[in-house]
Amino acid sequence: HAAAALAAVLIGNTVEISPGVPLLNDAVLNGAIVMILFSCLISSMVTERTARKIIVKENFDAQESDTGTEENILISIANPNAIDNLVRTALLIRNLKQKEGMIALNVMSDNSSSEMHRAQSKRNLEQTAKIAAATDVTIHTLSRFDMNVASGIIHTLKEYNASEIIIGLHHKATVVDSFWGTITENLLKGTYRQIMITNYIIPPNTLRRMVVAVPPKAEYEAGFFKWVERLCRMGTRLGCRIHFFAHTHTWQYMQGYISKKHRTMRYGYSELNDWDDLLLLTKHVNYDHLLVIISARSGFVSYQSSFERLPSQISKYFANNSLMVLYPDQYGDPKEMSSFSEPRYSGKFRHYENLLNRIYQWFKKS
Repeated sequence: HAAAALAAVLIGNTVEISPGVPLLNDAVLNGAIVMILFSCLISSMVTERTARKIIVKENFDAQESDTGTEENILISIANPNAIDNLVRTALLIRNLKQKEGMIALNVMSDNSSSEMHRAQSKRNLEQTAKIAAATDVTIHTLSRFDMNVASGIIHTLKEYNASEIIIGLHHKATVVDSFWGTITENLLKGTYRQIMITNYIIPPNTLRRMVVAVPPKAEYEAGFFKWVERLCRMGTRLGCRIHFFAHTHTWQYMQGYISKKHRTMRYGYSELNDWDDLLLLTKHVNYDHLLVIISARSGFVSYQSSFERLPSQISKYFANNSLMVLYPDQYGDPKEMSSFSEPRYSGKFRHYENLLNRIYQWFKKS
C-alpha cells in the first residue's frame, strides 16, 4: 500500500496540468512521504501489541489447563543449611493430587570426587528424604557427577522433564564474586524452565505475608499462569495474605485467574506501573514477610533494563528480608538467546525503542 501510494503521488508530480504546474506539487509529495514514514512506524507497533493480545487470549485456557499437570519439581541441594527451606518450598507449591513429582539433586563436579564429598552428598539427600517423608510425600533423590554444577542440573532437568527448578540464593565468597553466582547465571543461560531462587531469613512456615512485585507485560510470558498458580498454592497453604504490586493490565489477567481458581485465598492489589518504583516496596515488607520478585531473562517481552539493578537493590534495601526471585517459563532455544548477564539490546536501541513508545502514546492520546 505504501509503495502504491508513493507511486501514484510520483506520477501525479510528473503530470503537468499546465506548463510548469504539476498535478500534485512537491508539498503533496513531501506530505505523502511523511505520512508513509509515520504510518509504518506506528502500524508496526500497533500490530505487535495487537498480536500479543491475540496470543494471550487464545492461550489463556490452554495455559490454565497446564498449570497442574505433569509437575516435576527439581530441587538443587548444595548447602546443608538451606535444605530444609528448599524442600518446604517445594512442598508448598506442589500439586497435592500427585503422590510423587519431586526430585532432589546433588551435583558434584569431576574435581570434587573425594570420599568426603560423596559422604556429604549422601547426608544431604538423606536429610531431604526425611523432610519429605514426614509429610508423607515421596521424593526421588539423585547424586551425579558432571563437569560443573549447572551442567548437571540442566542435564537432569532434561532427563526427568522437570517443570521447574528451586535453588538457594548464592552467597558471595569474594569481593569479585557476582551476586547471582556462576551456577545461577549458567542456569539462566542454559534453560528456559521456571527457576525459583530463594533465601529465607525465617522458616517458610512462619511467614505471615507475601509481597509480590510483577513487571509490566508479565502476562505475555509463556509461564505466566504457572507462577501465579504456584504462589497462590503457597499463600493458601501458609494461610497468609498475598499482596500483588503490578500494572493494571497485568492485574486483570491475574485477578481473573485467582477469582476462578483460588476464590478463598486472601489477597490484595496495588498499582505498580513503573518498575523503577520497586524501592517503594521497602515500607510494605517486614521481617516476617516474603518478598517475591518476578523477573525475566534478557531479550523477552517483560524484560526491562532496570532488572540489571536488581542485585544492588536487593543487597541494599532487602538484605534483611526473606526473598524469592522467580524467572518464569519462556519460549526459545537457550543456545541462541542471550542471558541475564549479557543483554541482547544495546543502549542506543533501548533509547530508540523508548522514543517509538512515546510517539505511539502521543498518537494514542490525540
